Amino acid sequence: MPQTATTAQIKQVSLKDVAGGLAQPVATIKLEPEELKERYGIEFQESKDDLDDLVAALVRAPSGRMFALVRHRHQPNPGTDILTDEHSPDLREDLADAVRYLGLSRADVKWVHPVARKFTLPWVRRPNVAFMRPVQPDAKLSVIVGDQPLPRSELTRKLWNYIKKNGLQDKKKRTHINADDTLKPVFNGKSQVSMFEMSKLVSGHIR
Repeated sequence: MPQTATTAQIKQVSLKDVAGGLAQPVATIKLEPEELKERYGIEFQESKDDLDDLVAALVRAPSGRMFALVRHRHQPNPGTDILTDEHSPDLREDLADAVRYLGLSRADVKWVHPVARKFTLPWVRRPNVAFMRPVQPDAKLSVIVGDQPLPRSELTRKLWNYIKKNGLQDKKKRTHINADDTLKPVFNGKSQVSMFEMSKLVSGHIR
């Protein structure tokens, strides 16, 4: 089973240790560098290219593939670009590797390179109607996200806002969430869970 950022610590590489080559954009995700740092503990470094000043982080997936997360300072639209090797023979698999490792959802992705899209990854082929359909939180989850039906994407956003507001992401193990008295019933009594486990537990509190 491929490792993801929810089951392994992110492996970063310093910008100065890479000679170049990670220049091919394969996708743009909605998450800003600050959100990626909050969610995964990824540290971004200041740099620049021919276009603009930027912040970037280099990540090595368990497969050995490296990809860059880049946000140009004056980019008009929000989001972070995923860049891979400009000489790569398989952009589709490069993108799939990054998506698996970071545990990205359909809702996280704004744009995909046409060559990567050509081979059709299931999570970018078409809108996920089930993901957009409103779900009903139970009484335990409603304390956090409200008691009205809402799409899973909005439910996830509200849950993460609660986690950030209350400082519940573990300071050392960034892929784990600590439960306060309100969140613990959603976690079925557990005091700490991984992000991956949290998704499964939350699914048990909606219908």
